Amino acid sequence: MVIYGPPAQDVGEEEGFDVILQNGWNLFSTPILLDSSRETLLDIFSTEEQDKILIILGYENGVWYVPSGSDSVKPLYALYVRVNGTATAVLSPSEQVSSPPVRALPAGVSLIGPAQPYESGSFNAMPLDQALISIREVAGGLTGYIMVVSPGQNQPGWGYGVGGPVKDLLPFKGYWVVMENPDTYFGFTTTPLS
Repeated sequence: MVIYGPPAQDVGEEEGFDVILQNGWNLFSTPILLDSSRETLLDIFSTEEQDKILIILGYENGVWYVPSGSDSVKPLYALYVRVNGTATAVLSPSEQVSSPPVRALPAGVSLIGPAQPYESGSFNAMPLDQALISIREVAGGLTGYIMVVSPGQNQPGWGYGVGGPVKDLLPFKGYWVVMENPDTYFGFTTTPLS
């Protein structure tokens, strides 16, 4: 399967997954809970790779922010990362037993990362109607998400409105989701990886 830009590579559970960020803006996420000793931005980007990163931005509850190097990278969240050249993040999966990730999404716009299941030694693209099943409809039969946007920054650019042709969510990428009503977003990943 083609993942736009170089795909993440499994380099063994001891080391993790290499995620290559391309020149310019990237949306970056982790599909899995990371090892607690290697979960911060300073941990996943080596000193050499940090020199290639111009800025990292997060977006939560309607506010842009600049994360600190000690901020944890968590499943279901995404960050904008601007790179000069290419930069590699090393994601080291947790060896602890964990349940699928959970995140509360407010009404309005949120920046999310997908958490597809780990199957046959990799994370694969997943149709968004399946990846976002937990936020399609909220309690009381109300509408959850109404639109999903994949900006064209080093990933395919597209917009999806409920009822339109279904697009795929790619692992290690990020997406904008518009929620009509607040809901809880669940991922499909657990650790340790088998």
